[in-house]
Amino acid sequence: MKKLLLGLLALGAVNLSATDKIKIGADPTIPPFTYEHASHIIGVDVDIIDAIFKKLNLSYEIVPSAYGELCDELNKGTFDLAISFLGDDKYTQGCDHTVSYYETNNLYLKLEDNPTTTKEEMKGKKVGYDSAIDVNKEALEKIGAIPVGYTSYLKLFSDLQYKKIDFILLDSAISMPIIKENYTAFNEIDRKSFKMMKDFNISKKIQPFIVEQAQNADVFYMVGKGKNADLLAKINKAITDMRESGEMEKILKKYDLE
Repeated sequence: MKKLLLGLLALGAVNLSATDKIKIGADPTIPPFTYEHASHIIGVDVDIIDAIFKKLNLSYEIVPSAYGELCDELNKGTFDLAISFLGDDKYTQGCDHTVSYYETNNLYLKLEDNPTTTKEEMKGKKVGYDSAIDVNKEALEKIGAIPVGYTSYLKLFSDLQYKKIDFILLDSAISMPIIKENYTAFNEIDRKSFKMMKDFNISKKIQPFIVEQAQNADVFYMVGKGKNADLLAKINKAITDMRESGEMEKILKKYDLE
């Protein structure tokens, strides 16, 4: 699945027409933005890109690739555009970015019966976080909390329910759908497990008590460095227009990301 197809567009800016088929790199393991369902990659980013490309009268093909390889493959010309909840990090800094279509927050979460309201009260407490986000670990250590890294969101939230941890620090793009019990982007086993916790009255209401803008809040798409300038400009305009018209918000709401 990770075998990449050779891109057709040449280096530098290109003039696009309706006959061009744009190759789009996407990581199929980043729900709800890009994830696999019935042998297809779907999600927030696919819905947005589909709306943009219809406006531009362009066709596209999605090519699966790992997040950390997207920028390198763009610069090689393997594909022309990359999506998948892209933020400003070491894996995206070597490419050109579109304007932001969504901004994320960090949410500090607790069970509804927990009276905590401040970071000071979290000192010495166990706080679960996505182990891939080093900056969140550093933020927790700074306030004297005990960071507990997780690679599974199901495990993270179930441990909060069973009070094996006291709090969660997680990006709003991941946490809000879970809080609202929207498990569409999870695999079948995880969906059933979340539902089982609720059916057996194990699941207590989870609520954010501190909301902060993420350090790198902007979410965007990208093209290779100095490549596909025409495509980049057209996507930037489409994103701006969709945000102003409310069309972007409508798509985000579908996934509980408003």
